[in-house]
Amino acid sequence: MNKRWKRCFQVAVGGLSVLLFLFVLNGVYLTSGVTGEHGTVLNPTAEQPRKDTAEVRVMAFNIAKCFVMTGPVTFESEEVVEERLYRISSIIRQHNPDIVCLSEAMTESGFCEVNQIAGLAAKSGLKHWAFGENYNFGLPFLRVVGGNAILSRYPVECIENMSLAGRQPFYVTKNNRRALLAEITFPKGSLRVWSVHNDSYDMENNRKQTQQILAHPKTLGSLIAGDFNAGPDSESIQAIGGAQQFVGELNGASTFPVHQPNQQIDLIFGPAHWNVAKHQVVSNDAFDHCAVLTVFQR
Repeated sequence: MNKRWKRCFQVAVGGLSVLLFLFVLNGVYLTSGVTGEHGTVLNPTAEQPRKDTAEVRVMAFNIAKCFVMTGPVTFESEEVVEERLYRISSIIRQHNPDIVCLSEAMTESGFCEVNQIAGLAAKSGLKHWAFGENYNFGLPFLRVVGGNAILSRYPVECIENMSLAGRQPFYVTKNNRRALLAEITFPKGSLRVWSVHNDSYDMENNRKQTQQILAHPKTLGSLIAGDFNAGPDSESIQAIGGAQQFVGELNGASTFPVHQPNQQIDLIFGPAHWNVAKHQVVSNDAFDHCAVLTVFQR
């Protein structure tokens, strides 16, 4: 090998080594991991504060990452994603929830520099948000970061972003799950809220994840909502009912897939001492899940 080619080889190996170092640095250290994040949008669109009443309106919505990824390393334009966020926010605003639990939401998506959670908080008027990573893949300056989130009319603070059974190393993005636990402070009192998106491939692991959430010492008296990837007859959802700690609508309409729904897997459970006043499945023409809205009397 002549000196020129040897030099090129050394440069290539050095460059790859730097990229590998940055990849590991990002995945291991530059992540919110089990801690989670929370914040407040300073100038939300037409914020609509509600009076403190006995009614709590909760929505769960799997937004499918706004379909931002068009290929393994290609992304939608920022304009397209912003338009999709506007459509989601219109659904949220139409139903005026106090809390929205989001599944498959992204804070970073490669070359598409749109923070979906902050964007929805601003556009929906629910200015308080919390986020828990399920995955963080890429380089510090070019990565995809996604997971579960909570939007709230009232202040919210992360408690934990718990790693669930079956979790893989950081470089595995497929089906890697955590469950986000946060506390929302109402004008009178507070409420712990879980935002979940459980295993969609292995129902035994799905059951283990649900049991893990139920066994958490701060689950008693909490609200749990999201895409459970399990229906009312599954062991996972039966375990929630069997715990006798929650109330929710298990005889509602199907929520997935959106165009011909045949599975009720997007669910909302409130504390057992609440009552379900209303439950509604909200269809749309933009995503693959229907949203669900449950109105509780506490």
